[in-house]
Amino acid sequence: MIEIRLSQAKDFAQLLHLDHKVWNEVTTPSVINWESIEQFSSKNPEGSQLVALDDGMVVGYLGYHYPTPLETNKHVYEMDIAVNPDHQAKGVGSMLLHTFIEMAKSTPFINYLYVF
Repeated sequence: MIEIRLSQAKDFAQLLHLDHKVWNEVTTPSVINWESIEQFSSKNPEGSQLVALDDGMVVGYLGYHYPTPLETNKHVYEMDIAVNPDHQAKGVGSMLLHTFIEMAKSTPFINYLYVF
């Protein structure tokens, strides 16, 4: 059974590994290559991603963040989503998106989400 929750520091090594596994020259315009867990965590602090776990293993994530540090962009979120190829086409990405939408409906800091 898949569990969805906010990211925690204990997830960082698995999240870093998932990024290296999923993002390559074919799947993204700019390959993600984290050099350390510290570098990863500085860009992706605890709680900045929803993680999907299968038996305690990270199999996917949905990250969300402001595109720039400018106050004028605080109404905009960029999202990134990745699912381990072994777990693709099993509904993990849909679960992450659905959870984010439900969280946005009840969370004041994500109050500009529009779903079309």
